[in-house]
Amino acid sequence: MKINTRIPALANPRNYNELVFVAENYVNRAVCRRAAALERRENRKKGNSNNGR
Repeated sequence: MKINTRIPALANPRNYNELVFVAENYVNRAVCRRAAALERRENRKKGNSNNGR
């Protein structure tokens, strides 16, 4: 199981910090992608062509 491989990492503070850092980067990237997708969708609804076409 994947859970068993993560328990020793959580027990070690250095590895825990790395996991938190990776998780924050992943969340930030996901939020940025979601915001960009929402913006494109709104622009499409309005009929704006901000992409230079």
